[in-house]
Amino acid sequence: MKGFLTSGLACVLCLVLLMTQPVANAETLPKHSKERLQGLIQILSKSVSGRKLLEQARVFWNLDDALDIARYLKWDAASRTDAVLIRHFDPRTGLEDRERRVTIFLRANQKLEEAVMDLAHELSHAVSKPVWDPYDPDLSAADYLYTSIEGPGGEIEAVSRECQVSYELQGLGEFDLSRCERYFGSTGGSTGGTLRRDETPHVIRDLIRADFYKVGKWYPKLRERLGTHLRRFPMLSAQAPRLYSSTGQSPYPYALLREYEELTEIACENSRNRLRSFSDRQPASAGNRDPSRSVRVFIESRCGGDGVSGQAGIRLDATERDS
Repeated sequence: MKGFLTSGLACVLCLVLLMTQPVANAETLPKHSKERLQGLIQILSKSVSGRKLLEQARVFWNLDDALDIARYLKWDAASRTDAVLIRHFDPRTGLEDRERRVTIFLRANQKLEEAVMDLAHELSHAVSKPVWDPYDPDLSAADYLYTSIEGPGGEIEAVSRECQVSYELQGLGEFDLSRCERYFGSTGGSTGGTLRRDETPHVIRDLIRADFYKVGKWYPKLRERLGTHLRRFPMLSAQAPRLYSSTGQSPYPYALLREYEELTEIACENSRNRLRSFSDRQPASAGNRDPSRSVRVFIESRCGGDGVSGQAGIRLDATERDS
């Protein structure tokens, strides 16, 4: 979604307003403007945790200035991080190069402080190295769920970071902490929004973890789908969900299960197409490795021995280009 640009003077005035007025009074910034995206970056940079995230993002995208991160931010109906894996494949040699392109989408129709927290959350995903390979023949639904929630840059870490940022930024004005207050604790032992004024809060990840595994009515479906792998998720329960995926409109474990299934469909379709590209090649000789072997192993393991039709993924769109 394209934003519109104002004059350079207007841009400066917007940023000055953003940094000198309480957060709640900065809502006059155009909802879909580039200036508003840069404004979110400016606010995030006011927190210690936010600056660390922005520096990681600047290095990740190889940028000169943190404000340039706005090039990789877009407004949308829901906040999410899209990672596009592009495989450049030479059918003559069987060699492959991979390229990962990451774009962050932020929900436009929300309060400014919520957008800042969403930015911290999504940057946590964006700057982390992928912990799974969509073309790994051994990648299971349980692996995908576990690493997406528990792994580096996963959902627990992302919520922890956004909550830490929200606490650090509350001094900017009317910064609403209600979204995170149940996850704060203190060295004095207070938890869940009951902190005394003289206590310094910190984020309790175990509380976040427990909420991620409350799936309500989706529990029977997950139990059936995970089968014997259910034991990897001892906290999974039918308690009423507290955390919903912004893209899947369901608790995270179930939304991630759907993502895994769609991701597998894409990878199977791409692998099936690649296998066809080998049809004109000569059979591998004793001295040459058969480049189609790994593709066949993947199809047999993840695609039921056959390719299946692909469709657009939720968080990762595995596309393929022959070069």
